[in-house]
Amino acid sequence: MKPFADLTPKEFAALKKHLFKLAESEHLFPGYLGNKNSFFIAKPAPRRRRKAAKKTKVAA
Repeated sequence: MKPFADLTPKEFAALKKHLFKLAESEHLFPGYLGNKNSFFIAKPAPRRRRKAAKKTKVAA
């Protein structure tokens, strides 16, 4: 089996479809595609930025 990076888009789609069928039939997912956090997405999960503390206004 070729590494994921060497697969053509057609081969990758076929493999992904096959892995989804395996996951549905066994209620498991045998690996991950693109992102180890989720196999539904191929990009990193968005991270929330921390809100900056509000600055107090000085009455002049």
